Amino acid sequence: MRSQLGAAGGWFLSQPPIHFLSMFHNDMPSLGEDNIKRLAICSQQCVFEPLRQTFIEAQQRGEIRHTRPESLAGFFLSVMESIPFVITGSDAASGEVVVDEMISVLLDGLKPQVERD
Repeated sequence: MRSQLGAAGGWFLSQPPIHFLSMFHNDMPSLGEDNIKRLAICSQQCVFEPLRQTFIEAQQRGEIRHTRPESLAGFFLSVMESIPFVITGSDAASGEVVVDEMISVLLDGLKPQVERD
């Protein structure tokens, strides 16, 4: 699961920033009905559904608890969209570091990790 999400995060880093929420709320209404449908289908099939399926398969393998896979895919996409804002500035971490941190938060939570003997 971690490596799959890391690969997806790496792909997002290699692409120009995609602002799905802005695009769907601000840009799509001006595209016309046919283009809206085509873009919605494409983004669903090419981005959202593969992530959703990754979470479903991880649940089936017992790697993660059962949570709505749609919510997990949406959460992951939202986090990936935020990375360009996080990696700018003089004290910014690299995109890869931020992706790894966010995947850790998603899979391990925010609570401090207890050291084990």
